[in-house]
Amino acid sequence: MKKYKNQNLAHLADIKRMINHDIATYIYGAGITGSKVNTYLNSLGIKISGFIVDNKNIDSLYNLPICVLNEIEHGPFNLVLGYVPTNETLDDVYNRVFRENRSINFIAYDFSFLSFGLFNEDYLISKEFDWVKDKLEDKYSLETLIAYVKSRNSGDYRISENYYEPNQYFPNNIILFQKNEIFVDCGVFDGETIKEFIFRNNNTFDYVYGFEPDKNNYEKSVNNLTGIPSSKITLFNRGSWDKSDILKFNSIAERVSVIDENGIEEIKVDSIDNLIKNKKVSFIKMDVEGAELNSLKGAEINIKANRPKLAICLYHKPEDIYNIIYWNNSLELNYKYYIRIYTRYSQKLVLYYI
Repeated sequence: MKKYKNQNLAHLADIKRMINHDIATYIYGAGITGSKVNTYLNSLGIKISGFIVDNKNIDSLYNLPICVLNEIEHGPFNLVLGYVPTNETLDDVYNRVFRENRSINFIAYDFSFLSFGLFNEDYLISKEFDWVKDKLEDKYSLETLIAYVKSRNSGDYRISENYYEPNQYFPNNIILFQKNEIFVDCGVFDGETIKEFIFRNNNTFDYVYGFEPDKNNYEKSVNNLTGIPSSKITLFNRGSWDKSDILKFNSIAERVSVIDENGIEEIKVDSIDNLIKNKKVSFIKMDVEGAELNSLKGAEINIKANRPKLAICLYHKPEDIYNIIYWNNSLELNYKYYIRIYTRYSQKLVLYYI
């Protein structure tokens, strides 16, 4: 791996020290993560001069300029990574940055903790971790989980990079399809996961149900899935939950829309057991921004009756890794548990029940 003089993989406690306070500081990325990094650095007393992006769509954010790299005067400045490079390696990012300006003090940290939290520093020697690791079916799942925890807590992207898997929700060596599948997608977003399910299932499925609470995402997914016969799909403009209710909701952005008691919007939520009755559900996928455990509880009758395959996101709350496996294990259905990572860094951790 090529090393650069000015590349810094920061630990959380070292970020303020790694900033050169005699030169300007920019954030590389102007999306959700970049916004959170801006707030976090401000809390450390670090003044931000602006945001840098590869392709500029707007000129400012928080009254700070948005620029591309070649618009910045050639000279030293701090550049803090403010996005998650999901489809490229960190070396790819370094190569691009230093190709433009080799005098940059580039600081990379996995800032996903700003959204998803940090693990207790003793997590890997805790009784909860010991319990979870004994439930995992293969050594690779355990290694993946350890790398994920270390990457999240240290901020070092490279720890979990080697465990990156490309086929999110449908790993070939774990998920096996059968004819006449009934698939439930909780957190449809734009419908692409449903399309991928149909493709991998060779179009032999029986029916698809989808839950999507965000109105814009719901309408986008409806338009995106018009090729599926209406007799084989039902999309609910509701969030998945453990009961029928109306909850506060915060639509931060298209991909990050969460149930939030301080939210300014209201959404309808309901359970799989309420809306999908007397159907032999064979596969449930959940990516519902921290509502996974409630959503699973709302599918308990269905899970007990049909023992479907499950693909459940674990990365929204550190405690979910233990709580979700513990809850499912209490049903005594003899599931086998696998864990995989689906970005190159410490996000998109998915638990499979087979």
